Amino acid sequence: MSKQKIAKPEMSKEELLNLCICEGCPTYVDCSKQGATKEKAFCMIFGKSKCITKEKGCICGACPVKAKMNLKNFYFCTKGSEDQQNNNFFFILLQSKHHYVQPQL
Repeated sequence: MSKQKIAKPEMSKEELLNLCICEGCPTYVDCSKQGATKEKAFCMIFGKSKCITKEKGCICGACPVKAKMNLKNFYFCTKGSEDQQNNNFFFILLQSKHHYVQPQL
């Protein structure tokens, strides 16, 4: 009996950053104004923010990245990336190709 492979969502880093709506969120804080690196795409790239501490509302549910990558969680900027929130150690980051793949659980 052969196992059928399930296609996993995939997105380039450039596409991910272009589709990201984090900067429009009421909780978003531009960390670069505090001398840190500008953060964005908390769900897949940055994970929990180094400077966002207060939750003021969440628009993750309306994000095309969340939909395309089949993400289940919210408040990635304060609670961590999908992987961090799920404690999923099988998350694959293909750095050499700059593609992000979300595993099917």
